[in-house]
Amino acid sequence: MEIISQSWRDEGLRVAQEVVPGSLVSDRGYRASFPGLEVTAQSSGDAMLRRFDGRQCPQPPRFAGSQGGCYMNSELDRLLDVLYSTVDIPQQGLVLHDIGELLAMDVVMLPIYFTVRLAAVRQGVQTPSAAQGGGQQPALPVRNAHLWDRA
Repeated sequence: MEIISQSWRDEGLRVAQEVVPGSLVSDRGYRASFPGLEVTAQSSGDAMLRRFDGRQCPQPPRFAGSQGGCYMNSELDRLLDVLYSTVDIPQQGLVLHDIGELLAMDVVMLPIYFTVRLAAVRQGVQTPSAAQGGGQQPALPVRNAHLWDRA
């Protein structure tokens, strides 16, 4: 959360961080009325679009629905219906283009394209530097564990 918040501050946005207390994580009413951004992992590809289907907005009294918050746009709902009922791949591409334009205009989401991976290493263990092939890897941080050594 701190890394993302700082990157937004660097871009000039005012950011106030709030960690959702454990007691409220499953509180659908709280999640539906949370006044801000939610940083959460989503599916990839068009599967993430279900998160923005206005018909899935949590509504009282049970606040059932698949959205954590509530973004409603009837044009997006219409485009989602067209997308999921279209078999022709080129036509789906055109619909996805229109959906992307709509989401960009409303700034519905800010995709984050990085994953932070950490490895805890006990004091006295030396891990390879990037120059030795240990720092810039697409896999897990322990990928080159066979190169680790005790100091």
